[in-house]
Amino acid sequence: LIRPYKSSRNGRRAWNFGVINSGASMLSVTSADAPWRLVIPLDRASQWRFTDLKNDPLELEPLEKWSMEQLVGDVRDLYGEEASQWVVQADAVAQWWAWERKRLWGYKSTK
Repeated sequence: LIRPYKSSRNGRRAWNFGVINSGASMLSVTSADAPWRLVIPLDRASQWRFTDLKNDPLELEPLEKWSMEQLVGDVRDLYGEEASQWVVQADAVAQWWAWERKRLWGYKSTK
C-alpha cells in the first residue's frame, strides 16, 4: 500500500460487503476493525449467520438463526456485548447498502 490502511476513521468503520450467490439472496458483511462476519438473508429462505474469523477462520462452526433477534441474543451469550452490538450495527449498514444498490440500479421488485 502507498499509505497505511485505516480500519476506522472518525469513529466510522471500514465496511466490506459481498453478495454470496448469483440469486442475491444473501449478503456478507465484515469490518476491518473486527474479526467477525455477518451473513444476512435477503430472502425468507436463508438464515442469519455469524462467524468469528479470528477463532474459526474456515467458518466451520457458524452460529445460524432464523431471526436477527435470536442471533443477537446468542452472539451476546457466546461472544459478549461488543460482538452483539457489532452485529446490530453490521445489519443496519448492510440493510442500507442493499437498499442503496437497489436505488442506484433502479431495481423494482416483481413480487
